[in-house]
Amino acid sequence: MLWRTLSIRALVMLSCALAPAAAKGNDCAGDSISEFAAKRQNKGVVFGVNYFDSFFRFRDGRRADVRAGLDSLTSSGISVIRVPVFGFWPSEYRSRLSNRQKFRQELLGYLGELEARGIRSILTFSWFQGLYPDLAGEPVTAIANPKSKAWQIAKEDLAMLAEVAGTFKCTLGIEFTNELNLFIDRPVLRARYPQVNLEKGTPRSRTSADRLQHADMMAALRNFSILARQVGWTRSLVTGNSKPRGDAYNARGGGFGRVDTEDEFSQGLMEQSGGSEFDNISVHLYFDEVQEHDFAARSFKTLLNVISTTSLAAQKTLLVGEFGSRDGDLVKQRNEFEMMMQAIGGTRSTILALLWVYDFSYQPELNVTFGNSRSYQLDRLRDFGK
Repeated sequence: MLWRTLSIRALVMLSCALAPAAAKGNDCAGDSISEFAAKRQNKGVVFGVNYFDSFFRFRDGRRADVRAGLDSLTSSGISVIRVPVFGFWPSEYRSRLSNRQKFRQELLGYLGELEARGIRSILTFSWFQGLYPDLAGEPVTAIANPKSKAWQIAKEDLAMLAEVAGTFKCTLGIEFTNELNLFIDRPVLRARYPQVNLEKGTPRSRTSADRLQHADMMAALRNFSILARQVGWTRSLVTGNSKPRGDAYNARGGGFGRVDTEDEFSQGLMEQSGGSEFDNISVHLYFDEVQEHDFAARSFKTLLNVISTTSLAAQKTLLVGEFGSRDGDLVKQRNEFEMMMQAIGGTRSTILALLWVYDFSYQPELNVTFGNSRSYQLDRLRDFGK
């Protein structure tokens, strides 16, 4: 009963008081991504990690485990994470949001842990692209309609997230969803839809009504930005998009498989960055995907330079929301990772780059911890920041 009578600011103070003492040098100031990057402009790239299931684990009672993971990051000088908030599957959402007051308290507690350590965060609103349409019983294309039931449900959640996250100075931004751009403008016979899992609350299957086009994505980003500002969020908004596919620009006009030129790639990248309400250009970069782009000549450095030049022209901070090597050979993976680190470190634009993925046992081929065979990746992030 006591929790219900406390104001949200009192809850924040209590959350931070229960967390470990604030990290030395904690300089969180309620910055947006661009403001944070501007302060770091003469210090080069800022590296962080995706700590994908840390809030889910925190909510499920594994708080000591999460705190230990956060402490390890802090000890290594890694102080930016990206993390989803509202779960993945519709069934998980319904279970976790059945008691909204409890969910709010848990979110306060988790963000209080980050604040006490000076760890900045980018919070993903709806990682699963079909979450809110599935909850509303609508096709995925409902995200393009601001009057849809999906957005009516989403508005209440976004208002809660903006209110809670906004009370913590270490929250950099709220991200819409994950890699929506990879679902758009696919040919009918090779259409890519959000996953289906009937037991997890999705429809049994997707249909042509779920097939997303470029216009749907742009409308969804516009709806998200308008709604976020309406509910009072003033810091950064993030699209969550990956880099464009190799044929993304041409596919919009039906030219499936016709590889984009460098100019077409840059134009598409700038467009999918979401307009003036988004102060950053979001991309996800994996070493094996360089081969999609003829203009890059299989060079990650060349591809990144084009992306960097585009972000400079758009006057936006470059946010590499995910990066890594997916090669199954550990020696090749290490070599590819090092090439990516050198390329990212040598770009002209201001970059915030987040490694995929920290302490996530469900992806053993990519999981990076301080105690496994990929620990060198965290060591490189640490050493780069010195």
